[in-house]
Amino acid sequence: MSTEAPQAALPAHLTARDWSGDLMPEEQLLWSGRPSLAPLCLMATVAFIFCLIVGPAGLIALAPASVLVGLYGRSAYALTDRRILAYSHPIFGTARVESMPRAGTYPRPFWTSSSNGISFTAQHRKPLKFAMLSRKTVKELIALYAQSERPMS
Repeated sequence: MSTEAPQAALPAHLTARDWSGDLMPEEQLLWSGRPSLAPLCLMATVAFIFCLIVGPAGLIALAPASVLVGLYGRSAYALTDRRILAYSHPIFGTARVESMPRAGTYPRPFWTSSSNGISFTAQHRKPLKFAMLSRKTVKELIALYAQSERPMS
């Protein structure tokens, strides 16, 4: 008998995306995740406090955080045994899923002052970027990518 209290289900826009409709027959989902919006929420909070101090003129400080939340808030990423998938749904525009075969790709982490993430690069292809991930998630994803590349015995 479990002693844990039942947890309320999170709204669909806060949970990992359901990739089942995007997978090919017998393709296995190895990892799925979303951008971490914690840094953006902190930035928005600071901007909001700034607006309270400065007044309505300070609303311009909220624009960058609002745009970034709109850009990354509805994104999702997935790694399968065959492909790399990135779902994006911009504020204005239609949702789309970009995919790249894993064969011939390599992961390249990036660390900047405003964002951490991983870029999957292949020759003659536009890289797929998984942005706004924690450093821990990037490290785990690289390890999973390398582990799943090894042939099964």
